[in-house]
Amino acid sequence: MFRPNPKYVLPLVTLTLSLVSGGKLMAQTCNDVEIKIVNNTGDEIKVKKFEYHDIDKGMWKTETGIFGVDGFDKLEPRAWHEWTRNLGFQDKMNTEFRVTYAHHVGGSKWGSDKVFITSKFLCTDKMKQTLTLTN
Repeated sequence: MFRPNPKYVLPLVTLTLSLVSGGKLMAQTCNDVEIKIVNNTGDEIKVKKFEYHDIDKGMWKTETGIFGVDGFDKLEPRAWHEWTRNLGFQDKMNTEFRVTYAHHVGGSKWGSDKVFITSKFLCTDKMKQTLTLTN
């Protein structure tokens, strides 16, 4: 009697589903997207959150683990922070990026949160996207 080997079952099921769905299961993320946030405000800023918009699902997804151990990244004027990420949706889909940040007021005080949202763009593998914060 034939007994399927468990280590081959999942890859075969994935391959079968991918073939049936037109190959969509093989490209689940927009891979190696190079993201650069540039501080062009004239003040030191604290970048608090980076999100991308899954337009098909109508929700914003937060990228975590990119701003260090304290959960934010301080940027001096004309400085930038960049990293490469794999985003959690289909390749070649429209999205937009959103950054939440605050200006350094003085001492240990920070201003109220500001939000910058890019225009919609087509996400592709290995693309580069620069977000320049100006106000």
